[in-house]
Amino acid sequence: MKPLDVARLRHNWDRALGAVASVPPAQSAAAVGELDPYAEAERVFEGIRKHVLTDFAAHARSLRPFLDEAAALLRALREGPGASGDELDADPKALRERLRKTLWDLEDLLEVYSGIGLS
Repeated sequence: MKPLDVARLRHNWDRALGAVASVPPAQSAAAVGELDPYAEAERVFEGIRKHVLTDFAAHARSLRPFLDEAAALLRALREGPGASGDELDADPKALRERLRKTLWDLEDLLEVYSGIGLS
C-alpha cells in the first residue's frame, strides 16, 4: 500500500471547492504520510465499539461477537498476511471482504435494534 499523499489530496479538495490550493509544510506532510491506516482504523473502530455498547447496552450480548470479529479482522490486517498462522489470513483481500461482511451484518443488527430496519 503506498503512503497517503496529503499535499495532492489537499490540492484536489481545494480545487473541488474552488479555493486557492494550500501547500502544507513539508514536515507536516511527512508526518501525516507515515500514518498506519490499519492502526487508524482500529482507533476509529474502538470509538464505534464504545458508542455501540453504550447506546445499545440492552443488546450488547448479541452485538459483541460482531464487534469482536471486526476487531480481530482489523488486527489481522494490521499484522500482515499469515501473522496469526490461520490460512484464511494469508489473503488481505479475503480479510477485507470478511471485515466488510461483518460490518454489514453489524449495521443490519443496529438498524433493527434502533427501529430503522423495521417496516
